[in-house]
Amino acid sequence: MGVLQLHPIFNNLRNKEKEMIITIESNSTKKPLLEYKRVTEKGLNGKADTTETENSLTRAPGTKDTFVVNPSRKLGGYLNTGLLFEVDNVYKDLKSYNSTEWKEILSGTSRITKQTELEYKHGRDPGFYTNVINLNPNISYKGKEDKIPYFQTSTATLNLNDGTTKLDLSKPREEVLYYNLRAADRIANSYAELTSDHDYYISSKDETAQTKQTNKRINNSALGHLETLFESKDGTIINFCKVLDNSIAKAELTEAQAYNELDVYIKHNLTQASKFNTAYEDMKKDPIKFNLKVKVWNYIDARIINKINNEYVWEVPRDEEGTTRVPVKWDRYSDLLDYLENPKYQAEQSLLEKQFKAKVRI
Repeated sequence: MGVLQLHPIFNNLRNKEKEMIITIESNSTKKPLLEYKRVTEKGLNGKADTTETENSLTRAPGTKDTFVVNPSRKLGGYLNTGLLFEVDNVYKDLKSYNSTEWKEILSGTSRITKQTELEYKHGRDPGFYTNVINLNPNISYKGKEDKIPYFQTSTATLNLNDGTTKLDLSKPREEVLYYNLRAADRIANSYAELTSDHDYYISSKDETAQTKQTNKRINNSALGHLETLFESKDGTIINFCKVLDNSIAKAELTEAQAYNELDVYIKHNLTQASKFNTAYEDMKKDPIKFNLKVKVWNYIDARIINKINNEYVWEVPRDEEGTTRVPVKWDRYSDLLDYLENPKYQAEQSLLEKQFKAKVRI
């Protein structure tokens, strides 16, 4: 393929405008189906390696995601290039044109497709960016490979990175790719439009900076809350671990250990930092419910209440006469919390607490 050239009318515009960089970011909420572990420490003397689950990957390590323009059922099987929408014709009043054919297409016409605009802007023949799939069998391209319709060549592909891919819209190929990406179903046109259905999103330089600023503020906020928890020196930081995530909560956790666990948790990824902030705000807004959640953790850890699948079961102790009582079951976590704060079950709540203190010998 030859190098795509801009039409001279655009050269002056380019010199007056700043370079426009578009960023394509991978959707960090989408994870590979298989779990991957990263070796953090090599095992010595026959011991197993220390590994950590990799939570930041959006696809399998070492794989490529090559973007190509696909056929569209809505377009009758033709390629969905994203170039068929109309724009104002900036060439309608030129004094001269590259060819008689271009003059017939552009002269005096107020609206043209984006495809036509880019073909002339990039110094190409009419139809170079056609969305028709098959090559014309009556035309020989031997020795004229640069005349092959663009989307019939490998140049029309883009390897998308697991993270950030950048496009420079001052480059013809990357300008075309920008419109191709915008039309693709699996790529959101902005961060604001991103959903779980998208693999990537297109972000302008300003939006990327804004996103990074927002992410930084989320992390900074979480770390600030962590310092407040640690400075309280009243055991709340340990209880916070219990409410936030069972995987970092331990019965014998010290405040210093809790601080270290939460610090790692926050810095691991943005999702966990956001979850930390939400839990902290909920604790401040409703300390009574926070304490109830701590109780639930304590009861489960002491095996007084057992979680079986998604059901919570309390094997109620025999009464003073030795009679077996019917177990109490809750289908949802929220039902268990409601039970523990309902005055109607005050006797049962007292029994639960008495049983817990006896179990842990408080």
